[in-house]
Amino acid sequence: MTSLVKKTLGERSLLTFSYGYDTDDPNVVGGKQISDLLNCEHTSVITYPDEVPQLLTESIAHLEEPVGRDQYLMLTKMAKVARGKVDTLITGNCGDAVFGSPPLAKYLLKASKWPFLRSFYQDIATEDYSGASPETIAGKLYLKFFKKQQTPAAAKILGSFGVDNRIILPNQSPPLLKMLEHDLRYAPGEQGIKSNLLYDIARLELRQPYADISLIKMGLSIPDEWRFNGNTFKLALRLSAKNDLPENLIWAPKGVARLKHDDRLWDIIAELIHNKITPDKVMSRAIYEKESLDNLLKIPNRNKRSMRWLYRLWYIIALEIWCEIFIDQKK
Repeated sequence: MTSLVKKTLGERSLLTFSYGYDTDDPNVVGGKQISDLLNCEHTSVITYPDEVPQLLTESIAHLEEPVGRDQYLMLTKMAKVARGKVDTLITGNCGDAVFGSPPLAKYLLKASKWPFLRSFYQDIATEDYSGASPETIAGKLYLKFFKKQQTPAAAKILGSFGVDNRIILPNQSPPLLKMLEHDLRYAPGEQGIKSNLLYDIARLELRQPYADISLIKMGLSIPDEWRFNGNTFKLALRLSAKNDLPENLIWAPKGVARLKHDDRLWDIIAELIHNKITPDKVMSRAIYEKESLDNLLKIPNRNKRSMRWLYRLWYIIALEIWCEIFIDQKK
């Protein structure tokens, strides 16, 4: 995309930005390499763990809702950096949804290849994403003997009847395309959050070429094997860049923008839990069922830490910050 925009601009300058958790983040490294190749003016925006409390509070205050993803914090910082330098940002948002494959691709492809194991793969996908216990004997045995990291389920809401959070892998063909069609229904809302965040903080307009209806139609016509081959995502999109970028950049690793889930971030999360999720607060809020919350709040040892566990703690912290801003301050 950067190459195509640069061609359109000709000799005019193009400012580029990439954001990540450190200078060695593949997203930051790749962004700078492409920018240097195309002679653009590049800025790498790094978000460090000690910035999380402030950026999380700012993001929640601007969006007026709990923020459940660390990429929104990175976007908040990038908006501040870009403010005054540009008035429009062109992003690659929706590229994964249109040309790639869904997060559940590995389970979906296996369930399609071995349909008699579909219930098993649904079980382990559900446990991975929601923490719900497996229902099949095979799933229970897998969890007991092969799953090294077991994450407590999300804290239960008081007075709720529970949510059916079991994952159903669609028995349709082609499997990736059918699930992507489902995921695209939710893309406009997520992208709208990013648009609002950028505009509210920095008065920046957000343009997303991959969300163009003609590109979406074209992307949905791509066969599954050109989306994900078991190792590489977005094959068709990468190959389309062969005339514009060198091979090492075409096949460079690219993932979802996240903070680095290392000890530094876990220490920040543990401190926020200690300061904000106190027994008095838990009792006065009356939001969560105590037993399920207590299980989740036990900060695990290093060898048991997982991304899912960190995010479930993150959601609790985010909701508490929202309550402080929009309930306590109004009182």
